[in-house]
Amino acid sequence: MNHSESVENSSTGASVKPAYISHYGIRAKQFKEMIQWYKTVFHAEIQHENEFLAFMIFR
Repeated sequence: MNHSESVENSSTGASVKPAYISHYGIRAKQFKEMIQWYKTVFHAEIQHENEFLAFMIFR
């Protein structure tokens, strides 16, 4: 996904999947909401999760 692409194609409603994500860390006050956003927008799947950390994969 390049910087000019949107996360969702407005004409079809289809979400855009990143080509490759190695790893990254994000802090959020609303942890559960952030996880849900990644699941909704990028179709992330949780591999491991606890109250402060989540490992996700993107297929």
